Amino acid sequence: MLDFTYDRFEEKGTLIVRLPERLTFNLHFFIQMNILIKECLNSDDVNRIIIRSPKFINYAKMTMAYIINTLTYINEQSGKKIFINNDFRMRVKNEVAAKEGKSFNKETDIEKLIKNQGLEYYVFKGKEEITRPVNHISALLAKSMPSFNQDDLKDFINTTIGEIFSNSCNHSNQDNVYFASFVQKEYDNIFLYVSIIDYGRTIANNVRAFLNKKDISSAECIDWAIKPANTTRAGSGGYGLPTLISYLKATKGELYIFSGEAGYVLLESGSEMTEEIKQGSFPGTSVAFKVRLNKNNFIIKCYADDKKVDSISLNDI
Repeated sequence: MLDFTYDRFEEKGTLIVRLPERLTFNLHFFIQMNILIKECLNSDDVNRIIIRSPKFINYAKMTMAYIINTLTYINEQSGKKIFINNDFRMRVKNEVAAKEGKSFNKETDIEKLIKNQGLEYYVFKGKEEITRPVNHISALLAKSMPSFNQDDLKDFINTTIGEIFSNSCNHSNQDNVYFASFVQKEYDNIFLYVSIIDYGRTIANNVRAFLNKKDISSAECIDWAIKPANTTRAGSGGYGLPTLISYLKATKGELYIFSGEAGYVLLESGSEMTEEIKQGSFPGTSVAFKVRLNKNNFIIKCYADDKKVDSISLNDI
């Protein structure tokens, strides 16, 4: 395991965060990010944070976007000064760019998306800006997946992704929603990475208030939120996290949900778990998933009435 390490110099009010040589977009990375937030925000004797990385690093692009996004949040919440060493700064500058949501205009040509090696993460302000990224993701996924009814599948994905964005706007009690998507070729495989982040009210905050139960754990709240038809929004239900999970199980994707002191993980193998995370806390909700866009040996079938999807192996036809 490649961990972040921390050195404190209390007399100088300095916290040095040392990054490892390699970072992969996986569960271990997300836990490291939770620890980073905890270490930086809970250290009252620290007013300066120095981020150092080795000269030669092997980082997934989405991990760099997460780090910069998280450091921006820490700076805004605490006012602590953050310094990044030049090697990491130049790497990020060359590969990751922050943009306003209204400038989002990505198309769905996979070859062009692969050739565009830079990762852009966007800040969306309110519901009026989220239509284009929702349409982009749903069109890209529906076009890349063999299905019995592509139009139904696109509508299903569009509603699912749209509600996750909408939940980030409505449940978080804050204006900004952070979004990044990236298409990457890994050997002969092509993957889509997506992350949606808000730094507002957690899933546990919303579920406890809705159920009027203060003593249920964060993990129990996430388990409640990912069950079909459970929602804390009036007049809405059935789509969002439960249907995203249904889709990713059918397509053998991966999903990571972190909110407050708990997280949910779905792996490509189909195994899933929800558990309390003792090492840190995510101040809002982070939904990130990874799905293969090519070489899929199945056909997707959409059940609109049941609000779920399933897959049928091509070997069984």
